[in-house]
Amino acid sequence: MKNKVFLTARRRENYGDEHSPHWKIKGATKFIIEIDADLILYDYQNQLDMFRELVEQQGNSHEHFEFIDYKVEFHEPRDITKEYDKLAREYKDV
Repeated sequence: MKNKVFLTARRRENYGDEHSPHWKIKGATKFIIEIDADLILYDYQNQLDMFRELVEQQGNSHEHFEFIDYKVEFHEPRDITKEYDKLAREYKDV
């Protein structure tokens, strides 16, 4: 079964040029892939190495990404927007 895996990366932006780069950290970026989560459980180090390489490949001379962490989503998130809206109305009435 395939699971969504969210890869978190530090994003750097080049304020210089290709010959004299000047990199500044500009927050984080998330990437998503779908893989069998068993690969992470049973081939952990190779998967981490692949995540790092995959994230770094997304960069270019203007922006650079450095792999930080990952999160496996085993189940689809539950949408509780309706419950939030109802509670927000109750708070507004107080």
